[in-house]
Amino acid sequence: MELCWRKVLLLLIVSCSSGCVIVPYGAYTNSPIHSNSMAAEGQTATATQTSFQVRADRHAHTCDGDPHPPTTPKQRSDVLVLLALSGGGSRAAYFAGLSMLEMERFEGSQNGKRIDLLHEVDAISSVSGGSLAAAYYAVSYDPGQECAAPSKKAWTRESVDTLMSRNYIRHWIGNWFRPTNVARYWFTYYDRTDIMAKTFSSNLFDGQFNTDLTMGELNPLRPNLIINATSGTRLRMESGEIGFGEPFAFTDENFKRICSSISDYPIARAVMASATFPGVFNFMTLRYFHEKEYCQNRSPVYSDSERRYLHLFDGGNSDNLGLSSLRRVIWESLKKEDDGKGYIPYSKIVVILVDAFIPSLGANGKKPDPRSGFDFIVDMNFIDATDSLLETNRDRFLAMFSHKELFPFYANGESLAKNDCMWLFRGLDVQNCATPIAKLNQINREVAEKLEFVHIKFDKVPLVQSGCDDPNCLRNQLNRIPTSFKLGDERDSETGLDDHGAIKCAVPALFGRAEDKDARSACGKIVLETGSELVPELARVRTILSSP
Repeated sequence: MELCWRKVLLLLIVSCSSGCVIVPYGAYTNSPIHSNSMAAEGQTATATQTSFQVRADRHAHTCDGDPHPPTTPKQRSDVLVLLALSGGGSRAAYFAGLSMLEMERFEGSQNGKRIDLLHEVDAISSVSGGSLAAAYYAVSYDPGQECAAPSKKAWTRESVDTLMSRNYIRHWIGNWFRPTNVARYWFTYYDRTDIMAKTFSSNLFDGQFNTDLTMGELNPLRPNLIINATSGTRLRMESGEIGFGEPFAFTDENFKRICSSISDYPIARAVMASATFPGVFNFMTLRYFHEKEYCQNRSPVYSDSERRYLHLFDGGNSDNLGLSSLRRVIWESLKKEDDGKGYIPYSKIVVILVDAFIPSLGANGKKPDPRSGFDFIVDMNFIDATDSLLETNRDRFLAMFSHKELFPFYANGESLAKNDCMWLFRGLDVQNCATPIAKLNQINREVAEKLEFVHIKFDKVPLVQSGCDDPNCLRNQLNRIPTSFKLGDERDSETGLDDHGAIKCAVPALFGRAEDKDARSACGKIVLETGSELVPELARVRTILSSP
């Protein structure tokens, strides 16, 4: 989410940004928590697949009449494997999708059984563009196991290559002119974000414009899916509501906080909520079903009968890496009491981050007036201001995982002060404020001992050996790909590759496959060095998965 959508903004400015609402329709699409729609339709997946608590009983689905016994997709139950997919529009979606395909090839073995890294993942946490790859993987099936996935979407190199690099902006703008959308946009609450959600639904998940695949229709063989957004709602401290700037993950736990059912919530809308870049898209809105008839035995958030809403925008504003939710997954996995072996019920914790970050450019220091022609219509310096805050937040989460300090609180005393607790447990369950400091310190040490952090990013792409005057030419091109839901089709003057080709060339080389025939053909005239600094990190993961 670092750069922006300057060409798209011009179209948005010409239009009325809020519409002229006459019919109060379409403000929210979530349903009360006691909805029986999913049970009535007999969907196979449950809300636990959208939870911070990983499923210990994840197993393969056996089709009716299939004579073969089910096989377990995950081989190492003693190793917690977590995957984070960063934001960054189509750049992030394509980078994440190709990296996940490489994770399938980066395999090990134990007791004669093949272990591939992707199938060992217990939970995927995604933001913005990364959510396209995460959600598609969660609903899709591996060839030969189509009966397990209600979506009937295949996870193949061809599908990933096509769907993660598709020009969604073009389809989005085209959908603006559907007669039904024109009427709803101008005369109801239906907005640009809703149109983009339908664009994702029809082009990525469902294939039909009037159908919506839901969070209850995930493939049960897949890992837990955690899609991240940010709350943009005004906070009332006395209400206990989800406050402004707080990370909001589309999980069973968070939907229970608003007394809503996540099982029948459309996947495309969750993905779009994660990608609602401010200035281009409107909020994605959920309703609090706090009334007693909806909350049943749960304590209502409000004592009055007035309706309340939760307005969400881009997940990158609170955490563009998706690591905050993985931090909570680790916390939720802990044992309540120390049994002498510690609090962590795993021999190892592997966290893999696929990071499509590109450095922000900022204003040109050689010009007295850095404005471009577009800035005379809307000053784009708010993008630089936002990026500076995002990079600071990004550095904080990277330091946390790189230095293996996930719960870093060292102080005198027995418990946490309220303000300290709110900082430490931001994005976690606030009930953890009662955790004794001694226990926090012990957990922090255990995590440090067992954590293996793998950071996959553009700066680790091997240098160019020949084909460019500058060995960094491929890295330079990757770091210029803007954040938008399309990839540029102009060829770079140095590499000779378009944005699609640059990413397709880089990813196999990151995983040590620079010399493979298919990888070499994707790079065109340039030849990459064979060494990759990422390979030793992945080799340690292979050793972990292959060890007795």
